[in-house]
Amino acid sequence: MKKILLLSCALVLLNGLTVNAEESVSTSDIDESVESIEETEYKDPFDPESYETIFEEDVYKIGTNMPAGEYKVFSVEDHASYTLTNDARGEDYVAYMSFDTFSYVSVEDDQFLELKNSFAIPVEDADPVVIENDIIGPGVYRIGIDIDPGEYKVTATDEHASYTITGDANMNDYIDYSSIEKSNYIEVLEGEYLELKNAEINLN
Repeated sequence: MKKILLLSCALVLLNGLTVNAEESVSTSDIDESVESIEETEYKDPFDPESYETIFEEDVYKIGTNMPAGEYKVFSVEDHASYTLTNDARGEDYVAYMSFDTFSYVSVEDDQFLELKNSFAIPVEDADPVVIENDIIGPGVYRIGIDIDPGEYKVTATDEHASYTITGDANMNDYIDYSSIEKSNYIEVLEGEYLELKNAEINLN
């Protein structure tokens, strides 16, 4: 009888140790996951090395050395721009954009894209814009991806402030445009593009 009692106690103790060991492993796994998240490096969107596929400053023939599609274009120096044309001479313009931060462009086969002081990445590789301190600054934004659809107050931050709303990445399908003296109210819908120049939106 004593032997049976001792054996039962030993089994209970062994089961307790097994449970504690499992709980210890589980807690350790959670701690490692938290540390992994905390150690994730910040990806600078303006650093070309942050991306696997980039198209640096150059002239590209779409369908030959750059696939057709939509791209996000980042500035690397002042006076960044892109020019999109239908011909190699650059006379049949499709779109042109100068920018200090970032923009978008949509290209088709047999067109020519020139990037100056900028680089482009496939739009599917671009993360949504990080809004810091609830301020949406100068740049071109995809509505529904970078910022939510809705009504916003746009405030001038410098001379020659303006906003442009279009239905396409090349900013050709105009929906609304206005220069800004002090501030204006705008409404943007899913799928539209909003360009802010020398202006910002305060989300507070």
